[in-house]
Amino acid sequence: MRIEKNISYLLSTSFMQFVPFVFLLFVIRILNKDTYGSYVLALSFAAIISSFFSLSVQLVFEKEFFAIEEKTKEFPLLISFSLIFIISNILGVFFTGSLSDKVYQMIFNESLPENIILLAYLTTVIANLKALIFLYIRNIQKHESYLFFTITDVLVCYVSMSVSVFFYRNIESLMISQVIANLLILLCFLLKYRLPIKTLELGLRMRQVLRSLPLLPRNIVSVLQGRLDSILIGRYVGVADTAVFAVGNKLGGTCFNYMNSLENAYVPQVLELMNKGPEESSRVRDIFNPYLFLSLFLCMLLGVFANEAIRTFFTNDYYQAIHLVKVISFYYALLFWGKTRQLLFSGKYSTISLITSIRAILGVVISLYAIKFYGFWGAVWGMIIAQFLVQPFFIYYSQKQYFIPWQWLRIIYLYLLLLTGLIGAYILEESGMNLFFALPLKLMICFIYLLAGKQIGFIKTLNLKKLSSNF
Repeated sequence: MRIEKNISYLLSTSFMQFVPFVFLLFVIRILNKDTYGSYVLALSFAAIISSFFSLSVQLVFEKEFFAIEEKTKEFPLLISFSLIFIISNILGVFFTGSLSDKVYQMIFNESLPENIILLAYLTTVIANLKALIFLYIRNIQKHESYLFFTITDVLVCYVSMSVSVFFYRNIESLMISQVIANLLILLCFLLKYRLPIKTLELGLRMRQVLRSLPLLPRNIVSVLQGRLDSILIGRYVGVADTAVFAVGNKLGGTCFNYMNSLENAYVPQVLELMNKGPEESSRVRDIFNPYLFLSLFLCMLLGVFANEAIRTFFTNDYYQAIHLVKVISFYYALLFWGKTRQLLFSGKYSTISLITSIRAILGVVISLYAIKFYGFWGAVWGMIIAQFLVQPFFIYYSQKQYFIPWQWLRIIYLYLLLLTGLIGAYILEESGMNLFFALPLKLMICFIYLLAGKQIGFIKTLNLKKLSSNF
């Protein structure tokens, strides 16, 4: 059963990465860089507003789900948090609709199509509600349903968006098709899970959400750090550069999405072990080690072969994103340490928010200065520098709450191999070496990483079955 769940997660994730990638190739050939950049700007601003009104519902739901002992209360828990999420975001819709075009002109330094921000907000909110439902399906371990809904979601959404952008060639129709497709997926869920609800306990769930409000700054600044860069690039450099940054960030974020898929599999088991006490910390580490190894390997593959991927599939307007992907993939490799769940498990919401806020503020301050002089490269280096400065504090406080005996020398060794591999690929590409000679060298870089993983014991031929059984 665990191996079946493993396969369902990997299949759905691979499919969910492949289809958006094909759609991206399709849409950048129909919409010019300025139009696609406006689309990115609208979604970025909508995500920032949504972070204020979403009240950290998804994080609170996940924590409370594993605290429930009665299975009959799991579905009412989802409905309760969904209602709280919807009510809060209705206020967000009114707020977004009340903003005038002059406000958008001031923020973006140019006029966007009428009502595009409101459409982007609706798209973001419905997608977040859908993500909450997918989280529920994952947690109840219905791997067949999870596979069905994720694949159906990707097909319905991206087929409708492709048809819309092909016939209408504007971002308004693109977003309308997203809203309709997401609503159809929600309707499918309601038809499939018409379970009896004895009590919603809305009052209790609302109090839990209110107690978790210290997490709200963390969510807001996390979104700000991820989205504000696009807005600043659009304002100070140009909308076309926003499109290049978005493509680089989307490709670089592919490894992070796969990391999230791996997380979907191991988090339930990790939380169960943490609940048993600190004596299980070595077992928790043994679960994390292969996922860390695989996560860094995915980042290496993406960064090392970014040149070949972009030159093969993208137009020359986006060749600037080649080296951008390398740096962003390393940045996402650093974000693995935000997935250890030690602070969230201990309920240290204020600590999470404080550290995340400091990281985001540092990133924004550095980016705000650097973007004016270095364009999207300033945004990327702002992210990296801020993460390096804050990472030690995050790990320190995480270890204080739930100590995990990490094998630090081996972990640092893996990160150095990743960094060396990315720099090596950069040197090969800048040297102008023929692909016939460069490709075997790049494959050798990846092979050395795999050998190192076996050497330090993070992955062995003998523990592949153990790795599968962890799901």
